[in-house]
Amino acid sequence: MSGHLSSGNSWRPLSAGNAVTAGVKLYRSHLKLYLGLALRATLWSLLPLLAIAPLLLLIINDRFDLSDLWLIVPLWSIFLLYCHGRSLINSATISRLGFRESIDRPKSIKTARAEVKKRFWSLLFSSILGFLIIFSGLY
Repeated sequence: MSGHLSSGNSWRPLSAGNAVTAGVKLYRSHLKLYLGLALRATLWSLLPLLAIAPLLLLIINDRFDLSDLWLIVPLWSIFLLYCHGRSLINSATISRLGFRESIDRPKSIKTARAEVKKRFWSLLFSSILGFLIIFSGLY
C-alpha cells in the first residue's frame, strides 16, 4: 500500500473514516486480485444451493420419494461443509493479503493461501462454532 496507516513507528487506533479510507486504498491498489478471490469465495458459497435446487424442484413436483432423503441429506451436508471451507479459505486469503499489505510486508497469493490452508480445520471449526453461538442466541 502506498500510504502508511500510521505516522512513524507509533501505532494508534484508526478512526472509522481513516479505516474506510485505508480499506478503499487497499482494494483500489489490488482490485483484480481481491475481486477474483471474492468471486471464488462467493461461487463456493453458492455451489451447495445450486446442487440442492434440482432436488427441491423434484420434491415440489412430487417426482421424488421423501424416504430417500436419509442418504441425500448427510451427503449434501458434507458437501456444504466442504464448500463453506473452500469459501472461507478464499475469504481468509483476502484478509491475510490485506493485513500483510497494510503492515508493508506483502506476500504472494500462493504463500498466503498456503498459510491459510494450514489452518483450514480450525477456521472451519471456528466458523461453525460462531454460527451455533449466534443461532442459539436467537432462540
